[in-house]
Amino acid sequence: MDHFACADCGASLAGLRYVVRGGGGAADDRDRQAASAVPAGGMAVYCCPCYERCHADQCGTCLRPIRVDEGHMAYDGLHWHASDACFACSHCRRYKATATEDGTGCDA
Repeated sequence: MDHFACADCGASLAGLRYVVRGGGGAADDRDRQAASAVPAGGMAVYCCPCYERCHADQCGTCLRPIRVDEGHMAYDGLHWHASDACFACSHCRRYKATATEDGTGCDA
């Protein structure tokens, strides 16, 4: 392979951070340096800006994409920023220690 590039914009990823996304969703995401091994077939490779703009999980509270460099909480297909503002009980607004099935409960 003579050109290691983003699957969306085609920009060279040599020496840059990138995200590998497979068919299994967020569990297959890997953030690594482009100098490492080329991913196996069936995976798509994105530069961080393209991943964040088009493929990142959306926070269920603030509805913004969850960036590569931000903490991330997930439960049963739901996603949140790992922050007091986003991963908080929708009733009492306290930070959640764990997620609940409907994404609204708290640890109190």
